[in-house]
Amino acid sequence: MKLQFRGALTQGFPTKAGILGVILPTTWAKANITFQVSQDNVTFHDLFSDSGTEVSATVSATGAHAVTFDSKGESVAPFQYARIRSGVSATPVSQGTEAQKVFTFGENKTLTFKSGLKGTIGNEIRVSFETNTEDTLAVDASGKVITVKLASDTSTKNSASAIETLVQGLTVADIDVTAFTVAESAGYEGARPTAVKGVGIYDIKVLDGEDLVSAGTLTFTAGIGGKGGDFVRDIVWGVNDEDALAVSVNDSNQLVIQFAKTTASNNTALAIQTAIQALTGTALDAYTGALTVAGDATYNATPVASFDSVGLVTEGTVEALDIAVDPISANLTGGVDLEIELCYK
Repeated sequence: MKLQFRGALTQGFPTKAGILGVILPTTWAKANITFQVSQDNVTFHDLFSDSGTEVSATVSATGAHAVTFDSKGESVAPFQYARIRSGVSATPVSQGTEAQKVFTFGENKTLTFKSGLKGTIGNEIRVSFETNTEDTLAVDASGKVITVKLASDTSTKNSASAIETLVQGLTVADIDVTAFTVAESAGYEGARPTAVKGVGIYDIKVLDGEDLVSAGTLTFTAGIGGKGGDFVRDIVWGVNDEDALAVSVNDSNQLVIQFAKTTASNNTALAIQTAIQALTGTALDAYTGALTVAGDATYNATPVASFDSVGLVTEGTVEALDIAVDPISANLTGGVDLEIELCYK
């Protein structure tokens, strides 16, 4: 009877008093054999003798060879089902080939994820990447999907060792990830990735007679990197009916700035920045809390009370981007189960 390992355990099999031993393949990693037993092939228990010791068969060699169970077959016979473990309950030894996946963050910049378990069990793990909406590295798991949320702005937070530590603390369905590893290439270590902050530069124009002339520029830089900060390139402008600066976020998640209509000092770059940073309860909060607004020398010298035109300046404007990774989500691959042959009388 052929049995395949999933990590360190085979599938369950019906027990018989005549179980004599196993034939192991050339790829067997040296480990003793222990057993789990069950009455329903669902819930399994470690098998101990009446002396309180774990029932085990000694495997003293590696490579292809056969191992007799001697009286061990009689030990499993009282139970309906059994499965074989490679190693002992305290220190199981997974068998097979380990699954892994390489993710690329640019030329010569890679992260290699390895399951830490041998066999196709590692192929069940999926890794996905996001750019976090705060400058913090975070990981979480849903089922067998591990999501890595990379810190937006501080590259040192996105090290392989930091990711590995967080992954090893996860609960990933029924898969043990305490030996999961993440390794970075030299290129990644030397220039770990960060997101791109959005930058929008606006030319404020007023009428001088019949001509539109520039009253200076205002530069908006999103508070953190990531594509969510690209709203700085699509600001809606207006003049308030009252003599007060007003900022808000509309239903289309656009930042709306309404100048005070009379008092120019209400419309300074600092006043605009302070008002935007004070916004709460909007879809843009993650990016507005540390947003900056800078006026050029012309605007700072003479802010305007109203305007006749506002245009986005192409030069210097920056599209906000998440951290680029290829692929953005994928299963680990290459895990291969080891197969043994169970021998009956």
